[in-house]
Amino acid sequence: MTFYADLDVSVLDEMPPGRTPVATRLVSQKRRAEIVAWVGKACAEGRQAYWVCPLIEESEKLELQTAVALHAELTRGARPTLRVGLLHGRMKPDDKAATMDALRRRETSTCSSRPR
Repeated sequence: MTFYADLDVSVLDEMPPGRTPVATRLVSQKRRAEIVAWVGKACAEGRQAYWVCPLIEESEKLELQTAVALHAELTRGARPTLRVGLLHGRMKPDDKAATMDALRRRETSTCSSRPR
């Protein structure tokens, strides 16, 4: 859109003052149990986690982790003590804002999400 329209490009090359660095990791599915345990431990220590999944719901063509399935897994079996939120692009704007506000207020420990 920048190429064809009258839009500007913004480059963010530094963190805002006071922001702590965010650690992003891509981990093999083979280490899933280890990662779920690590996230549970980190959340028990008062930290938070934000999971990013490639899909919202299951696909017949792709066998990838979905935000809905991860949310169900974390709220049921794997770590029932976690307070888990769910965020994805098909949610209504008010529901998305409420989920992010709950994460910001630390009412949720972790959030599974599908990026737009």
